[in-house]
Amino acid sequence: MKSAPQIRRWELWGTGFRSFFLGAALWSVVSMSLWFGVLHLGWKFPFNGQGSMIWHAHEMIYGYSIAVVSGFLLTAVPNWTETKPVCGLPLGFVFITWLGARIFSVFGGGDLIVLTAGLDLLFIVCLLSCTASPIIKTKNWKQSGVLAKVILLGAGNLAFYLGATGYLENGIRIGLYSGFYLIIALVLVLGRRLIPFFIERRLDLSESIRVDKWLDNVLILLFFMFWVFHVFTQHLVWTQLTALLLFFLHIFRLYHWYRPGIWKDPLLWVLFVAYGFLVLSFIVIALPLFGVDSSPFLPLHLFAVGGIGLITCGMMSRISLGHTGRNIKTPPDMIGFSFACIILAAITRVFLPMFFTNQYGLWLVISQLLWIAGFSVFILSYLSILLSPRIDGKLG
Repeated sequence: MKSAPQIRRWELWGTGFRSFFLGAALWSVVSMSLWFGVLHLGWKFPFNGQGSMIWHAHEMIYGYSIAVVSGFLLTAVPNWTETKPVCGLPLGFVFITWLGARIFSVFGGGDLIVLTAGLDLLFIVCLLSCTASPIIKTKNWKQSGVLAKVILLGAGNLAFYLGATGYLENGIRIGLYSGFYLIIALVLVLGRRLIPFFIERRLDLSESIRVDKWLDNVLILLFFMFWVFHVFTQHLVWTQLTALLLFFLHIFRLYHWYRPGIWKDPLLWVLFVAYGFLVLSFIVIALPLFGVDSSPFLPLHLFAVGGIGLITCGMMSRISLGHTGRNIKTPPDMIGFSFACIILAAITRVFLPMFFTNQYGLWLVISQLLWIAGFSVFILSYLSILLSPRIDGKLG
């Protein structure tokens, strides 16, 4: 008779997705709550001497988003390379550098920004080391594109801190926008790899979903041009034209991915809808080409809330089940509510202000509360899963 799985201490450090997914979700709630308090309740924090809006943008990119990316890469790279994942004390050290930077970013003032920067950049160096080592060791060079994006994220964060400390003119803007678009690039690349695969597996398709290599290459080139136009040249017309092309080509991609059966599984439709929000963001950027004026913050928040927020929540939900030996066909009952809250947060933050501008403050309040509710439900649904051993008794 099989013995019961042994309960191990410090399960949180068994695999990267456990600590970083939980940390990311908690930080998404804490940081948004702090941002809500600053905007609406008059709370004040040092924020390393930076404005609260700059802090909010930085923490959504280099705090929340990069933590989800870290959890994914520290779990996926060992699978891709068939090597042992980072775990135990080394994983704990990487996590502590991330967490320390988050804490100091709120309460550190004045010269403490140097300490915050040191911890934040050390974290990215550690993440790069943990992901690069197995790829180099196994010569799995097809994953080098992912490594390049991690390196560029580190460069973007360095540019931000050089700007924040007065050593690089325009460094804050370059660092924030570059980091933001690199996260989106990572999401698009990983979405291209995983979403068709998940649809094929879940729906038991007899034929593979169509994949066009030429489309992959064109989209990468266009997105690189979009980033350069927006961040470094600030040429609005070219930025908008490139966004328009990206919109149509991604719509073409989504058309070939779509299968009616996805709506039966929340862990499938959430990824498809989130990718759709990313695609819609491009057309919102291009609206001025058609004589429609809109705030530049609207497409940014459509990218951030509907795109990054929703797809990362969906990925964390699926990966946490699969990598703890649970059935991905039976996610926690409340996870659909979590996804719905984030979708409504995106609609309330972006689309309602387009048509009911006089109530902008109200839409902002509702959107923030929906975000907090969505990720709070995720935490309540997945806390036990992330802290408990795999149900099949395996390590990880």
